[in-house]
This record gives sequence, C-alpha cells and structure tokens, in this order.
Amino acid sequence: MKEPHAADKFRDEIQHLLVRIYTVLLENVITKIKPIVLEKLLKRAPPPTSPQLIGKRDASLKDLVIYLRDTHNLFQQHMVCPQVTQQFFYQVLQFIYANVFNEIIMRSDLCNFNKALEIKMDLTLLEERFFAGPHKIASTLPNAELVRQ
Repeated sequence: MKEPHAADKFRDEIQHLLVRIYTVLLENVITKIKPIVLEKLLKRAPPPTSPQLIGKRDASLKDLVIYLRDTHNLFQQHMVCPQVTQQFFYQVLQFIYANVFNEIIMRSDLCNFNKALEIKMDLTLLEERFFAGPHKIASTLPNAELVRQ
C-alpha cells in the first residue's frame, strides 16, 4: 500500500482543523444567542445558570442583532469564504426558528393567536434588522423561506 504524500496529510489536517473551528464558533454563537431568543422572542426568563448575551440580564433583540452583525463583520474582516458565511448564518437562522418552534410545541401558553402574532412580529423584526437588512444574509440563504415556515 502506498503511503500518502505529506501534502495530502497536511490538507487532511487543515480540513479537520477548519471543521473544528467552524463547529466551535457555531456552538459559541448559539450558546450566546439562545438565552436572548428564549427571553425576548418568547418572553421567558432564561434559566439562572444560562450564559447571558454580552453579560447582560436585560439584553434585547437589538443586542442580538448587534452581536450577529459583529460576528458577520468578523467573518468579513478575516475574508471568510462567502459560502461558509452563508452556511454559518443559515444554521444560526435554523437554530433560532427551531428553538422558537420547540418552545411553542412544549408550552401551551404560547399556542394562541395573540402570542403567535407577537412571535411572528419579533421574528420579522429580527429578519429585517439583520438577515434581510444591510447584510442581506437571508436573501442569499438557500431555502430560507422553508426554514421560516
């Protein structure tokens, strides 16, 4: 059996490291935004042990948008491939919608018309401010409409 070239080994190691960096970054972003999604979109206080966005107890959707914009700017400053940036924010959007959906399913107090309108308005506001705003992330995301539904 032939031994792989040094370049092949190096490429495999770099790919592994890039996947690991991407995964850790995504986990960190999700850990930071989960409390704000639960607290502000669903009007529920996060658990006391939950890490808070930017260390604030009273973070708002504006803080979430600022955090996402800062993350996007970080991607741009470090010239991250546009496809990777797209995929990253698509996964963040999926996470937000999945969390909202799961909470609605689990909590009967959210299963009414008024709450549905309130949540829809907050999600629309989030999309307008970040995903469809100046960064235009959502418009380039594959199947963004399907995730939203």
